[in-house]
Amino acid sequence: MRKLKSVLLVIIIVFTTTVYSQKFDITGSKKGSKVFYKDGSTEIGKLKFEEKTLSIKYADKTKKKLDINKVEKFEVYKKNDTIPYTYVLSERNYKKKKKQKFLCMIAYESENINIYNEPTTAAKFGALTISQPVFFIQKKDAPYAEKLMKPYVNMHKRLQEYFSDCPALVEKIGTEFKYKNFKSLIPMLDYYNANCSEALIE
Repeated sequence: MRKLKSVLLVIIIVFTTTVYSQKFDITGSKKGSKVFYKDGSTEIGKLKFEEKTLSIKYADKTKKKLDINKVEKFEVYKKNDTIPYTYVLSERNYKKKKKQKFLCMIAYESENINIYNEPTTAAKFGALTISQPVFFIQKKDAPYAEKLMKPYVNMHKRLQEYFSDCPALVEKIGTEFKYKNFKSLIPMLDYYNANCSEALIE
């Protein structure tokens, strides 16, 4: 009994640490932000942003609610860092809803493909709740981002399906390129950018 309690305590500590390390601040900005619109224009101010809403406060103290469908991305200025966010449109999720938008941090940005990180999602297994990082991957000019999340899916299979336009990369996924965490995705994307993008194929 004492051994079981010790194991449960370790599990709780690990899960609590995971939740804390994966979350990011979505309460707004104090040091100012910059909004990039899809029409090429920009605005500077202090932002208040949540999962489905975005508003800006200008230097003259006036406020305006922004249309997230017109926003390309926005940057939040922290003390020693600049954090880029965007609203990602995905047609696949695990709540039986389609074409849903998610507030995400831009975790990896390149000419041909991007990765976005959503705040930690909790997955329930009976009475046990496990927190899982959620990533979206999106090719250049693709209308929707693909949701990547364990333990709901076989990550190697999902990635092989997503990169089916690049047979050479598909063969390496699960062998040379193995998914473990966000960092393990980077070599796959670098390979895709160097060898498999549409521009190179054409």
